[in-house]
Amino acid sequence: TFFSIYHVEGDIFGVKWISKNRDNKSKIHADLKYKTHILVSYGMMPNEYKLTNTTKVREGWYIYQGYPNVHYGLMFDPSQSKKYWNVTDISPLLDEMSMIYANDDAQVYYR
Repeated sequence: TFFSIYHVEGDIFGVKWISKNRDNKSKIHADLKYKTHILVSYGMMPNEYKLTNTTKVREGWYIYQGYPNVHYGLMFDPSQSKKYWNVTDISPLLDEMSMIYANDDAQVYYR
């Protein structure tokens, strides 16, 4: 819950990086915390997509992971039966993608 209102510096750097370097025609998927807050406020990207443990990412799409995703392996989605799901649920998906950006607190994958 703390990280739903607080953003570490690495999150802000990661969102600013993807905002400047992405293909504007491509979709960015992130858990609900990042989709509704930091991608909108710091990245000026209001129309991105929620990442779930059943998301199928297509060619040319991005996945953004921030501090709680990277450090605790938790993805936030209160619409599911549990508020959080484990990032290992999408490990096969991430294995098919390339990590194109990383700092201590955030990662960007591209397919």
